[in-house]
Amino acid sequence: MICPTCIETFQQAIDKFKPDGLVRQTPHHRTVQGFSASVKQDCYLCTLLWNTLEVVPDWWPTFKSSWDKYQPSPDDDDWDLVVTSLGLRGLGWKGQPQSKSYDISIACHMPTQSRATYTVTMMTFCRHLSPAQPLPLSLLLAGLWLKNCAGSHERCNSRQEDDGWHPTRLLSIGQNERLETTMRLINTTHEKPTEPYGTVTHRWGFTVEDKERVILTQATYPMLAKGILLSSMPRLFQDIITFAYQLGLRYMWIDAFCIFQDNNNNDWQRESSLMQKVYTNSYCNISAADAISWSESLVNPRNTGLIASPVIELKRSREDGTPVPAPQQYLVFDPTFWKREVTEALVNTRGWVLQERVLSPRILHFGKRQLMWECCEHSAAETFPDGLHPRIIEAGRTMYKDNDLFFDTKFSYAEQKGDELNLYHLWARLVESYTACELTFQSDKLVACSGLAKIIQARIDDEYVAGMWRKYLEHELLWQPCLPHPSQPRSALLPTDKKKSHLPSWTWASIDRPCTRDPVRYYDNLLFKVEHVGLTYATDDPTGDILPGARLHLRGILMPTKLLQTTHEQPETYWRIVIEGIQLEGVTRYVERFIRAREPFKDGFPVSLNRYQETFEEENENQRIFAMPAWKNTYGIGTQRSLMAILLFRLLDAEKGVYERLGIFKQYDKNCDLVLAMRADVNGEKKEERERVPCVEFREGMHSFVVV
Repeated sequence: MICPTCIETFQQAIDKFKPDGLVRQTPHHRTVQGFSASVKQDCYLCTLLWNTLEVVPDWWPTFKSSWDKYQPSPDDDDWDLVVTSLGLRGLGWKGQPQSKSYDISIACHMPTQSRATYTVTMMTFCRHLSPAQPLPLSLLLAGLWLKNCAGSHERCNSRQEDDGWHPTRLLSIGQNERLETTMRLINTTHEKPTEPYGTVTHRWGFTVEDKERVILTQATYPMLAKGILLSSMPRLFQDIITFAYQLGLRYMWIDAFCIFQDNNNNDWQRESSLMQKVYTNSYCNISAADAISWSESLVNPRNTGLIASPVIELKRSREDGTPVPAPQQYLVFDPTFWKREVTEALVNTRGWVLQERVLSPRILHFGKRQLMWECCEHSAAETFPDGLHPRIIEAGRTMYKDNDLFFDTKFSYAEQKGDELNLYHLWARLVESYTACELTFQSDKLVACSGLAKIIQARIDDEYVAGMWRKYLEHELLWQPCLPHPSQPRSALLPTDKKKSHLPSWTWASIDRPCTRDPVRYYDNLLFKVEHVGLTYATDDPTGDILPGARLHLRGILMPTKLLQTTHEQPETYWRIVIEGIQLEGVTRYVERFIRAREPFKDGFPVSLNRYQETFEEENENQRIFAMPAWKNTYGIGTQRSLMAILLFRLLDAEKGVYERLGIFKQYDKNCDLVLAMRADVNGEKKEERERVPCVEFREGMHSFVVV
């Protein structure tokens, strides 16, 4: 529902609306009491805004008591006494005129940590949308989505690579003579399934009893192979299996019950290498998107009044000011709901789930508030059963599978154009999404994305190198750990007691932080070269894990460098940089805008370190830090600007010329030109100093060295 205050404010905003692109704010709630009362009445719009505020903030009781003293009159224009306001902006797409569709921004003016704003869309109402359905009706809707996709979606059906392939083990669902649902673990080598199978995406959260009773181990295997009642399973899987059975699925693959979980490393390595096949060849994936643990239900209790997009009636005037006789119906909906319900769902923050979502041809997302559908050609929800409105698709980038990870590049497009760089660009975006997810075990870093790597490798025919690709490995090595948000506490930046990764420092997979990398096509002028790659795979899967000891042989110019502390509020991310005795000038105002910093800071530079540390005093004193200019570029129309990326290394073994990657930073314009000039001084006064730099070989002014 929409509260009377919202409807009245909408009408006022519509009355004074002009299609000039300006947003005119209209007072909304003038008292905290009115705002909170609308929330208690389940007003769709007020609740959306309320949920963006802090949950019972510390200042609330004091603030509310003081604010409640004010009782402004409806005609009071004092904006200091406005709790919330509403702004209207005309929209237009696919021929929809601005007078028919609007973005409504509702803002809270209470003294929160930051001003809270929420934007919804209001459009001319043209058809009835389904309210969120109870489970039986949701089942009917899911069946219709499945039937339509399987019967008419060419791209979805063509994703299946091998009709005759099945995972090693599957759960066979049936009923006993008492019509109780049963579940039996089968080995597909000995018992060939006769129908398609489904898969499950879930968060791991089980009890000791679950582990002893139902998870696949050597001890539970005989029992599972004989068959168990579904009622003996954790609640979440009871719901999933029941739903799947009612959809017509008779076989399911669930990792906890189809891969041995009792330290059988050989089985885990073999089965984890098959994830690409498991999900690609499945009929449908059921995602428990919001379930925290196995003890929860697949379907949450829900308030349908807060889910279904409300319809309101407003009076309209013609362009000449005369009123339209009949009021116009408008649909109000949240264009970002898909992002909140699917993209940011609990289960989709897991690293393993990224490839499950990409590879599965069809997914049913059981979200916090409703059931949603996602396949290669269609996205829908209970409140939008026939497909999402274009505004939702635009806001939430929902065509995830259509665009193969909602990126600009499609596999099919890249193949048709013969543009392999698009596929390398796609991999870079995959890595960005993947590194932003969480993994329980960092040792799974390469294994949990091996299915994605197999898909890419089949299309580019390139050697996979610990999360990167050999053909453009120099570009791949320029990955950059994301700088922390200014609000992130220092305690979260400093090293922890976590076990150091067995992976080499030169791969993004060696750190537990989000990473990014610019597209390959931006790097035309590399300043170093990879001479040799040395690594050993842990199994016969070249996209899986590797053994410790992997190394690269690089050839470039190593320049003695010092990292000095600054007065920046985040000293672990900003450093004064001294290269070959020359301190680089601090960040310029232009660069600060470029890196989106809040204020210019002239005492240092943002440096993306592999791992944060408070000081480099020991390294500086013993000259163990070296900078290597890695690439340079120019950009800009008219005025050309210079850009350079510089890799940082820490010396580990001077005798053998062995280093580890320390981090990366960028330089612009004047500093870029300065470093280039210093680098070019191969026969001048710097020659003798560079000859003393530890390396495997110094030849023609360049160092050959090893990075581990």
